[in-house]
Amino acid sequence: MKITIIGGGSTYNPPFVHALLERRDSLPIKEIAFMDTDPQRQEIVVNFIKRHLRNKGMLKDVKIWATTNLTDAVADADFVIVTIRPGGNRLRALGERIALKYGMIGDETVGFEGFAFALRTIPALIKIAKEVERNAPNAWIINVTNPVTVATEAMVRYSNVKIIGVGSIKNIHRYYVARWLKVDDPEKIRMIYVGHKHFGWYLKIWVGDKEVPIDEMVDKYSKWVASLSEYDRIDPEFIRDWRWPIPDIPLFFKYYYMTDYAVDFWKKRGKTRGEEVVELQKELLEWFKKANTIDDIPDYLFRRGSTELERGEAAKRRGYGAYMPQLIEILDAIINDRNRLICEMIPQSGAVDGFDEKAVLRIPFILNKRGYWPIRIGKLPPEIDGILHLLKAHDYLTIKAAVTGSCELAIKALLSHPLVMNYHRAKKAFMELLTNVGREYYPQFMHCLEKWKEPSL
Repeated sequence: MKITIIGGGSTYNPPFVHALLERRDSLPIKEIAFMDTDPQRQEIVVNFIKRHLRNKGMLKDVKIWATTNLTDAVADADFVIVTIRPGGNRLRALGERIALKYGMIGDETVGFEGFAFALRTIPALIKIAKEVERNAPNAWIINVTNPVTVATEAMVRYSNVKIIGVGSIKNIHRYYVARWLKVDDPEKIRMIYVGHKHFGWYLKIWVGDKEVPIDEMVDKYSKWVASLSEYDRIDPEFIRDWRWPIPDIPLFFKYYYMTDYAVDFWKKRGKTRGEEVVELQKELLEWFKKANTIDDIPDYLFRRGSTELERGEAAKRRGYGAYMPQLIEILDAIINDRNRLICEMIPQSGAVDGFDEKAVLRIPFILNKRGYWPIRIGKLPPEIDGILHLLKAHDYLTIKAAVTGSCELAIKALLSHPLVMNYHRAKKAFMELLTNVGREYYPQFMHCLEKWKEPSL
């Protein structure tokens, strides 16, 4: 079996590859190909992976190689894992800083920087999907590139590949639900869930065969939220007042429903998360140059993820976290025909009323070697149906803008996002982004600078 990883220079790759090869009894991997447009960074990461595996006695009977040629990398692959970041975390940090300057949330997966990240990523993702379609037509694409929902939908709309978008639902959701319900084994948790990237709701939760009553969920969840760090926490009263459907990640609900408070928090904090990650990754890459195994590297350099809680868990597991557990479960379900209940990002295909068939949502589905079968959810409650439709309009307009270079669609996409929705700040922020890095990363939009004048207030 051949696995191709597009984004071979990702610092997530060493713990992920270790986890894959630890499971070769159920995942019969014979070849891992890495591809990246940055050969120097990829060489550092892949050489460290080989050194780590050799020292752990795990390099036997597996071919590991790297290239900058996309066609060679995907040829005859069984799975293509896509984890790209055009512009690196440097551009993420820039987008987050621009967002904060204009009074918006600075986060790589939502709002202004989510939009900016998607625009520079979508053309490359469509190219990858079409290459897979030509040279590995039976392969699955597993996309972990952010913002995962819109990134996955772009490939769905512009190719015919088999694809699943993966965030970190296994870690964040099933694991965290088990925590606040005080269930010893997260595998006992089942849920009916619907949402977007980092913003969704539990419609039903079971522990084993027993459905958890709404009042019990609200009571235990609000108490757990109160115990979180200031970074992760939302006001527990919000949980009690909102009740059902149960919100998922408190940090992101704070972004959407306590936006002013969240913006102030980031401004007072000083550095954006992107700026922190730039520093962290610089140090981590230096360690990759000299370390013999992952065990040699300080724990704090593996503090990665969307929330403080997630980062702490990843550090304890030597970097094994984020999308990795869920991705491995998906590979296992397909390879070994497991009929697993998965909750990740796929075309909703009629599972949720009122949405385009190709609209990618995070929903539960049964997965085996023949494909996936979405669980029918039906009509959503109005309190979540409205905002989810706004986010899907934003995704669709963002994809079309990225493909066409339309100034009009770019502005409409920004104005459709609940964390932007202000014409003047949206246009000013986008113009500043184009002025700084447009020629290299947004060439299809450079004509917008010529077309637009500084917006008046």
